[in-house]
Amino acid sequence: MRYKEDYLTAGWTYDNVRQRYLDLAQRLRVPTPIQTDLAAIQALPSTPERAKVKRLLWAISDGVMLGDKACIQIAVEFVAEPVYFYYSASIRSKMRTRLKQALLTAKQRQRLQSLQSDSTTINVV
Repeated sequence: MRYKEDYLTAGWTYDNVRQRYLDLAQRLRVPTPIQTDLAAIQALPSTPERAKVKRLLWAISDGVMLGDKACIQIAVEFVAEPVYFYYSASIRSKMRTRLKQALLTAKQRQRLQSLQSDSTTINVV
């Protein structure tokens, strides 16, 4: 299956994204990391990898709405990288919408604006 290979080789496995989030949350001193969502997803051992990745990315998208800086960084990376799998387009679209209302650093804003042809106003921290 082509989609599975795309996200696995691009580093977007559940374990990679989860660890990236935990490292960023610690480094950026996120006061309330999305531990509950991570634990709930981890508790599904028989769930296929792509379903875990999908649920984790939805949780990260929700974290963007809450202003979680680690979620915002991962969402920017996900939107910017050409990684594709089942549901990735809808997740990417939702993240784009939520990032438009998030407080972004100048570097994050620049990365997103380089991807967009429309000049949407994005808040900068």
